[in-house]
Amino acid sequence: MTPRRITFNTANSYNAEIAGRTALYRLYNADDSLLYVGISVNLAQRWDSHSRSKLWWHLVARRHVEWFDTRLEALRAEEQAEREEHPRYCDTNRMGGGWVRHARTTDPSMEQGIADTADRIRRMLAEGDYQPGDQIPTERQLAERFRVSIAMTRSAMEDLRAQLLLDCRAVGCVGTWFVADERAASRP
Repeated sequence: MTPRRITFNTANSYNAEIAGRTALYRLYNADDSLLYVGISVNLAQRWDSHSRSKLWWHLVARRHVEWFDTRLEALRAEEQAEREEHPRYCDTNRMGGGWVRHARTTDPSMEQGIADTADRIRRMLAEGDYQPGDQIPTERQLAERFRVSIAMTRSAMEDLRAQLLLDCRAVGCVGTWFVADERAASRP
């Protein structure tokens, strides 16, 4: 059966699902360069997950979707697309949680984006609206404010944590960040 093709020209979420079918999606930047190819049975959930985990998510300007009758057909189409179309970000190797570290070490533009985001947070702290120990906006809120991915914001915040400017008191630092107190900032 020929796949049903649906094209999206914005970065807005798409909530439709087709029962029993699997979507192959392509994500493009504003220059129409292919960023990523993936598959999912629930696009809204997958794209929400990408918004939190992919450093490059803020670059997505257009989405293209094809539906396949089986997951196996979609997997084969995904592998072929990655082989022939060469998306900029590809994790067919299913690197899992190691992908963020991989992206940071292989893509200089992501490193620059993280540094720029950290500078913006640093300037926000320097404005004096937040005192030591105050909670700052969440990763999601800052990502929306700065128009970058949540993953990029999280990486910038981790860098600022290493510089003793921010602190995280929640297990795993899931979105709860505070201005480091003066005791932490004065540590050698």
